[in-house]
Amino acid sequence: MLHVLGSIRNRDGAGLSGVRVAVFGSGFGTESAYVTTDTTGVFELDLTEGKYSVYINPPRDLGLGDVTVDDVSVTRKSARIDYRYTGFQIQGTVLAPTGASVDSGFVSFYSARDDYRVLQRLQNGAFSVLVPRSGPYRMTAFSQDRSIPPALQTLDVTGDTTLVIQIEGIPVTGTLFGPDGAGIQGATIQAPGSGSYAESEAGGRYRLWVRDGGYRFLVSPPDGMTFILSRITRFLTVSGPTSLDVSLAGTRWSGFVRLATDSSVVPSAAVSAALVADYYNRSAVNVTGNDGAFQLILESGKEYDLSVKTPPPSQPLVIRDLVAVADSTFDIFIGPTR
Repeated sequence: MLHVLGSIRNRDGAGLSGVRVAVFGSGFGTESAYVTTDTTGVFELDLTEGKYSVYINPPRDLGLGDVTVDDVSVTRKSARIDYRYTGFQIQGTVLAPTGASVDSGFVSFYSARDDYRVLQRLQNGAFSVLVPRSGPYRMTAFSQDRSIPPALQTLDVTGDTTLVIQIEGIPVTGTLFGPDGAGIQGATIQAPGSGSYAESEAGGRYRLWVRDGGYRFLVSPPDGMTFILSRITRFLTVSGPTSLDVSLAGTRWSGFVRLATDSSVVPSAAVSAALVADYYNRSAVNVTGNDGAFQLILESGKEYDLSVKTPPPSQPLVIRDLVAVADSTFDIFIGPTR
């Protein structure tokens, strides 16, 4: 067994603290070991002589990617494992559509040629990462404010580079209304494919940013209100600041789930209405309480498959091709539960 010393250093030769190093032997009798560099970038471990693969995983805030070094020989004459990062420094800032710096978010660079990816958390909009060599990199910058879409572009790196990344976006604002006609808090709105979504605030107000283009917006009810069907807006072209109000009001189906044998109510039954031939596979679902009652709020004039499933898991009762024409109250009778 050999006592092996090693180090992980940045491009300037300074030791890197907190780097995870995993060493895997590739021959009979070799070892596997895991270690983390100290504050000077140094690590120590014990290995038998042989060939090893070394996996280097630096902390994300360093702006360095994971690296694998294969065929590292550990012998009595060479009982060291050292690695120094090389390449080109890419640094800069990320700006929101408003022009303000993105206070919280990430930036990543990826090379398909090397399968190299580096991800770094933004610090007051700033970043500094190292890529191993020149060539094309796919850059993504995104804010943790999910109402802002990510920025995507391909960058041809030829040397150290300084960037200002402006996230483009057009504001879409409005109010999301609940079934009672009042602004509803906690509903979400998104433009599928845009990479951004927003949650409505008190009074139902929201704001999100999308790129120039055409969208159908998806509006979903707050958590815990799955009995309300999500809505899809008409196709809307966004080329400048846009106002869009959406209502979750609609046709109300309510009633009770009962046993066919004695008309007693059935608790914990899942009653759902799934839109027929819907691209987004939308449905509304409500679980009956101890009183066996349910309610569903659906988009009027649409066709639905209504189903009831009772515990324990059993074959559901399905009533197909019902049209939500008007508010309705009815009883659903099912066979005995087991």
